[in-house]
Amino acid sequence: MAVMKGPNAFQRGFQRFASLRPMAWVFRHTAHHLDRATAKLTKGRTLSGMLAGIPNIMLTTTGAKSGQQRTVPLVGLNIDGNIAIVGTRFGSHEHPGWYHNLMKNPAATVEVNGTVTPVTARLVQPGSEYDRIMATADGVYTGYAKYRSRITDRQIPIFMLEAQR
Repeated sequence: MAVMKGPNAFQRGFQRFASLRPMAWVFRHTAHHLDRATAKLTKGRTLSGMLAGIPNIMLTTTGAKSGQQRTVPLVGLNIDGNIAIVGTRFGSHEHPGWYHNLMKNPAATVEVNGTVTPVTARLVQPGSEYDRIMATADGVYTGYAKYRSRITDRQIPIFMLEAQR
């Protein structure tokens, strides 16, 4: 499951802009809609991936309450051949919806560059693996550090998405 390279200078600037509190609020409510639409038109590339240089994936989970398939674009971090996802929800105090979906049913699919892979999600516990993934996340998207400073009332979840064999 390959994920793209890091951001250029323009994209790093866009990341800083996007992680400002008012912009994070706007993107929390709009980015997933724009990214889903863009991904359909561009064979898996997302608007946020292009503008911010972040490695996006499309994660499809089963809704915890509805049982319906839910697809959301997320930053996907390549960690030892697997993909890690970080549940900051743009610095929100609530867990993202996909967190609840994966907690109830860890079977999901990930689409990267047009290739769909069945995965099993594993919640990463605080410790050395968690810290290593968060350090990788900080290197990919500058907004994660700002989001962590805003999220003081919950543990930010990290899931490792491991390809089903």
